Formats: sequence, C-alpha cells, structure tokens
Amino acid sequence: MALRERGATVSGDDQGEARKALEGLAVKLLQAGERRGRGQAVGADVDGLYAIARSCPDTLTGDRDKALVFTGFHYASRSQDPAGLLTGDVTLHPRGLVIAVLTGKTKHSVRNAKLAYAQDPEVCPVRAWTAYRIRLVAEHGEQGPTLRPLRSSASTGTATSPAAWSPTA
Repeated sequence: MALRERGATVSGDDQGEARKALEGLAVKLLQAGERRGRGQAVGADVDGLYAIARSCPDTLTGDRDKALVFTGFHYASRSQDPAGLLTGDVTLHPRGLVIAVLTGKTKHSVRNAKLAYAQDPEVCPVRAWTAYRIRLVAEHGEQGPTLRPLRSSASTGTATSPAAWSPTA
C-alpha cells in the first residue's frame, strides 16, 4: 500500500510474487526452529520506555514514535489504539493530556484517558506529544505534511500551532 501512495505501480503479479516469497521465508523459519505467530506478548515496562526514548532518532518520525508509545503506555492502549488516533482526539490541558480513546471491538464508545506530566521528562507522554506537535508545525506548517505522521481531522477544528500545544496553553 505504501508503494502505491508514493506513486509506484504495483501489479497483481507483483503482489503474488511477494506473497510467495514471504510464504517461502516463513517455511524456512519454521524449518530453522523459529516459532512465529500469536502468543503471550511481553509486557511493557519503564525500562523499555527508556530504551525506546534513547533509540528514537532526533527527527519528526522519532518524535512521533515517542509520543505514540509514551501516551499508549500511560493509558494502557491496545495495539491498534494509537493507529486510530485523530489529532482532535488529543487535547492539551494545564495538568496534561486528555485522549479520547475508542473502546470496544464491536460497539464503540469513547473514554477519556487523562495523562498527567511524568516526573521524568525523558519518558513524559505530555512533553513527548507537545514536542512532536511543535516540530510537526515547524517543519510542515499549520496544515502538516502531505503524508501525515498521524491522521488528522479537518472537522475537529483542532488548533495545531505551537502556542496551542505548549504546556501553558
């Protein structure tokens, strides 16, 4: 899908060949004794947050990744939750962030996850989100980049200026 979004032509034959190649690699992994698939996921912990913070590059993408991981950790998100966030789902308040999170797998409702500033700025979800939004506007203007790092909702009317995302707003 990403290739098409970048203007590359991908035929059905290309998809079939890629699928065959991936299936062949899966067989080789099984033959080598590696077990793949679902199972109990390893729980996240604070040490892992520090490792993520230190491994993210000093780029817009790195700032986005930290913001999504830190906020997701602090409101105990499911794996698909951060991918579905809209810009308007996150509101900055003097005490932290309020994130409107969809709940339920079939009948959706919304819960407001409230995240306070963390004592350690290195793993603070509020500071990470604020840094990402400020950098996004600085590098791409008020409208953001063509391929948004995080989906946005034009209908929300959410302010995206750095002043709107500063901790004192």
